[in-house]
Amino acid sequence: MRVLVVTNMYPYEAAPYYGIFVKEQVEALWRLGVEIDVEAHLGRISKWRYLTGLRSLVGRLRGGRYDLIHSHHTYSTIMALAARRLSGKCLPIVQTFHEGEVLDPQRGRRRHLRSSMRLKAFALRRVDAVIPVERRMLGAVLGAEAERIPSQVIPPGVDLDRFNVEDPREARRRLGWSGEGPFIFFPYAPGKPAKRHDLAQAAFERFRAGHPEAKLIIGGQIPHDQMPATIRASDVLLILTDYEASPMIVKEALASERPIVATDVGDIREYFGDLSGVLLTDGRADNTAAKLDQAIEIVARDAFGGRERLRELELGVDQSAGRVFAVYEGLLRGSSGL
Repeated sequence: MRVLVVTNMYPYEAAPYYGIFVKEQVEALWRLGVEIDVEAHLGRISKWRYLTGLRSLVGRLRGGRYDLIHSHHTYSTIMALAARRLSGKCLPIVQTFHEGEVLDPQRGRRRHLRSSMRLKAFALRRVDAVIPVERRMLGAVLGAEAERIPSQVIPPGVDLDRFNVEDPREARRRLGWSGEGPFIFFPYAPGKPAKRHDLAQAAFERFRAGHPEAKLIIGGQIPHDQMPATIRASDVLLILTDYEASPMIVKEALASERPIVATDVGDIREYFGDLSGVLLTDGRADNTAAKLDQAIEIVARDAFGGRERLRELELGVDQSAGRVFAVYEGLLRGSSGL
């Protein structure tokens, strides 16, 4: 089986985390025996990448022999649809629908998102199968029509070898962290309002009143190869975003058996809400600080079952890729695969 992956999310030197879940899935599919070429057009670097990417994509389709196209963003799907038409190759297209902004509770007030929702709907109606990463996403775009779209929810999987369990003290020693903590990790850059650094800072200040030695570790500039150790070195992760689909950082924390304090977004409650190491906050600073206090108690206990739950839900990267592979096989048999 030979697949052409089309994506505008893929790691590059200045942003090694950007679309890392796409790269990891590609690698896992290779391990399953799928031959894959990747057509990455990074629109965040330059919008011209879409124009040059379309030309390159048409050339690939005309010159190569592929069984199907797998796109990883609405813009990539639009390009794939156009390239399929221009090349004259009638290949099935499957889209993984990652775009968590469709679950933004303020989406109706955001002009740019209202426009992009129409484009998303256009793309989703025209592909052969959709893999939403969270169960509510299609309904958020298409309403009742979503039930007629061939789809299967498959969240991106986490690398359970890379994100694993380690004595936090050893991880801190290797990272050069000093002090006894507790260490609270907010894994996002402060400049992204929807990630709620303001709430993290306010909650941490309240928490520190009872834990004077506590330290808040801020993400955004952590080298890619240090992220697993940073998670393992932390006592608790703060994940306070306004919206998400299926946040990778949650799965990475649970794979490392590190507790999280999180807002009730995406699939966190559905998949992990009953785990003792997952504490959901109502989004107020005082409640979030109280949840941090509870989470610190979790740290002193043994593993709370994060890794086990990920395996049960087939959320290891190889397990998740296996489910995607099954979708491919179904499409090539002439069914929806879903």
